[in-house]
This record gives sequence, structure tokens and C-alpha cells, in this order.
Amino acid sequence: MERRDPQKIYHPTTVADLQKEAPVFDWKRYITGVGTPPVDSVNVVAPEYMTALNGVINNTSLDDLKTYLRWHLIRDAAPLLPDAFVNENFDFYGKTLRGAKEIRPRWKRCVRLTDTALGER
Repeated sequence: MERRDPQKIYHPTTVADLQKEAPVFDWKRYITGVGTPPVDSVNVVAPEYMTALNGVINNTSLDDLKTYLRWHLIRDAAPLLPDAFVNENFDFYGKTLRGAKEIRPRWKRCVRLTDTALGER
């Protein structure tokens, strides 16, 4: 409910203060790397997230973080990858978790992906 209140998600923070809040992440390098024009401050919607992010990065090995991020990348891209990925993704998320009997025809999956990407729902 707090995220629905605009006053509770408005936390303008200088980049220097953000760096103090989560020092293990190089915020200046990130902001430059994603192509954002130079900024002095940003809105941190959830300051507690930054504290938690700092803890995760501090307490998790780099190899584990890479594995976690690689898995999410493949999982999120599975519907767009070759059939072996599509089928494995359906077997787990479709059959096992949702109880679906068969995968939707390819054309229906393509239409749904397009609708989702265009925001025409």
C-alpha cells in the first residue's frame, strides 16, 4: 500500500548519498554506462532496497551472482529461443506449475508476445 502513496515513494537522493547508501555498487559508472546524461540526484523509490542490495552484493560470491543473473536472462528469453528452450520452459512453467496440457500454437504465442510488447492489452 505504501507504494501507492506518491509521498512515500518520493526520495530525491544525490548520487553521492546513493553511493554512501550502497557503496559496493559503482553508481556513477552505472549511470554513465546506461547512457543517462549527467545527473546530480535521482529518486530512490525504495531506500530499503538499496540497503538490501548492498548486503546481497557484499555477502554473495561473484560466481553465484553471475549464475543467478544468467539463469534469469535465459528464463526470461526462453519463449524467444530455439524449440528446446521453449519446450523446457513450457514443461516446467506451463505443465508443472500451471497444469496446462499442451503448449499454445506458435502463432498464438507470437501474437501474445507482440501484444505484451506493444502494451495493447
